[in-house]
Amino acid sequence: KPVDEEPLALNNPKGFAGRMLGQPGMKRSIRVGETGIRELAAYLLDHGGFAGVPPTALVKMSQVKFNVNGPDSILTPPYKIASIQRFVDHDSDAGDLGPSGFSVSSVHHIGILDIRLLNLDRHAGNILVRKGQEAYSGGVAELVPIDHGFCLPELLDDPYFEWLHWPQALVPFSESEIEYISSLDPFKDAELLKTTIPSIRESSIQILVLCTIFLKQAADS
Repeated sequence: KPVDEEPLALNNPKGFAGRMLGQPGMKRSIRVGETGIRELAAYLLDHGGFAGVPPTALVKMSQVKFNVNGPDSILTPPYKIASIQRFVDHDSDAGDLGPSGFSVSSVHHIGILDIRLLNLDRHAGNILVRKGQEAYSGGVAELVPIDHGFCLPELLDDPYFEWLHWPQALVPFSESEIEYISSLDPFKDAELLKTTIPSIRESSIQILVLCTIFLKQAADS
């Protein structure tokens, strides 16, 4: 996910451009060019691979086929800053299937992550289904969350959680899930983001702290 090729950014390959980096983007609380750092943040905050966010990193890379709207592209291969994520083999995404075959734990783990991060865009298309049809029919299909560019907004924006419409969301947390939530330290996580991703804005870190505290209190009630 190159920073300058995001929707509304200068070099968006679909021509969906028009704003400068740092201006409000598709979501009013997420700035253009700042979704890549949120991809990394989601991976770093998924402690122990609890929700299964694929390994993610920020990289600087060069490739002559990168999209650049300008003459410089014919002179030297352009360098870009991008988030890069390990590909996950999967059978489909959650939008292709009904939720009855999804494991309760997978749905809970993704939900816990989304609440902590105040994910604004958890739709069925960014939840991958990893098991075959036999496992799916048995209600144990595992889910892999991807595409976290619209998490950790700068404001208390309106989140969207697809899993709220699934029956697994009505099942109480297991003991291990309660223990995981109890172990979360929002202030330690805040320091992790500050030291690892110094470009992330303080307001987004405050959202993480607030939402983690809310999750912990809700799980205790």
